[in-house]
Amino acid sequence: DDGTTPATPFAQGSGHIDVSLAARSPLVMNVSKAQYDAADPDIKNGFGVRDLNIPSLGDDKCIGACRWTRSVENVSGETLSWTVSRNGPAGFTAIISPSSFTLGPGESQEIEVEIGVSAEAATGEWQLGSIDLDETSGNHPDAHWPFAVLPSSSNFPETLDIETQTTAGSVDLVDLISRESLLASVLFLFLPHA
Repeated sequence: DDGTTPATPFAQGSGHIDVSLAARSPLVMNVSKAQYDAADPDIKNGFGVRDLNIPSLGDDKCIGACRWTRSVENVSGETLSWTVSRNGPAGFTAIISPSSFTLGPGESQEIEVEIGVSAEAATGEWQLGSIDLDETSGNHPDAHWPFAVLPSSSNFPETLDIETQTTAGSVDLVDLISRESLLASVLFLFLPHA
């Protein structure tokens, strides 16, 4: 914004549109209207924006590692090959599968990306980078998927309210992760029966 500081993925997204390159791009990422509708944050269905098959990767609670799956389709009339690599900050690892692939016309490929966050990564500071798909012949545009991850020590809620009808029992808390020891305060409030 100031003309000297490099833009982040938050400011530039996946980049600006160069129509001449976009028209020559052999890879597309398909997303249906139903998938966009399902990713609405106001709908609690287990599917979110981070799950959309779009050329960007983001996670605002990255605990240890963040994972995404993307699918690309070759819409060119020829068989082409790509290599996939990570460009990003030190202290992060990337597992990309496959790291290279070849697609014939109309063929698709799923790509699994895992960004590993080291224990030394600054919790609470966005880490930015990209996944780069380089077309090996050099005759077609490459693809670039920015990623933004926010290392976190846990995904525990600040407070958790549990209502029960008895003074004994248990509640299973699933999908909660922490890299630190848990210190919990429990407050019991008993209400008399009416």
